[in-house]
Amino acid sequence: MKMKRALVTALTVTTLGAIGVGSAYAAEVDKGETEVGIGFVDAHIPGEKDGDLQLRWVPKKLDFGKYNDVNGKYTEFSEVSGNSYYVVVRDTRKDDPTGTSNDTNEWKVKAKLGEITNATTPTKKLTKAQLYFDSKAKGYVGEDDPNTVASTIKDATDHATSTGSKVPTVQAKTQLEAGGAEKVLVSQKNQDASADWASSLENLKLGVGGKQGEKGLSYSGTLTWTLEDAF
Repeated sequence: MKMKRALVTALTVTTLGAIGVGSAYAAEVDKGETEVGIGFVDAHIPGEKDGDLQLRWVPKKLDFGKYNDVNGKYTEFSEVSGNSYYVVVRDTRKDDPTGTSNDTNEWKVKAKLGEITNATTPTKKLTKAQLYFDSKAKGYVGEDDPNTVASTIKDATDHATSTGSKVPTVQAKTQLEAGGAEKVLVSQKNQDASADWASSLENLKLGVGGKQGEKGLSYSGTLTWTLEDAF
């Protein structure tokens, strides 16, 4: 049975003011949320729905700093927590005795960045803010949060060999515009065996246009991860 789930990553951008100056039908299977913000710390949440195809982990929060100046030109703020971030997909459909011939062995994860607005005055927003990050394919084992337990993350090639699966395709660089179109982060065209796969989120930056963000104000939005069961 084809399903669709999504994990939403609530993205929250706080204090951007100077406080001191495929052809197949794809069904949504899971969703998750990650807070991406200036002034928020790293965390995680698992997917919203259990099942044999699920988003196991996504970042809950991304922190771009609390004390950012209001700049007159475009500025990129780096994620400051120093934590590792991963989006993890669990696919155990090959082990499901209740599966049907309609089940696919494909999946993909898409990311969409919502508008970044002030919490109390939604009309105030960071127009055309951009989120950038680099990614690599990684293996994942166990049940623990990969953001805090580094041993859950494995080399992709070794993981493919040990599980009998195939390394998924991960976009090396992703750019998401606030309020813009969703983009595919990772796709698996032929998962021959049950396996968990992680996509790293590295070199995270939030780009903000000049003369945007008011002193002392906070801004927030949502980074939505959607898992679909077809390529």
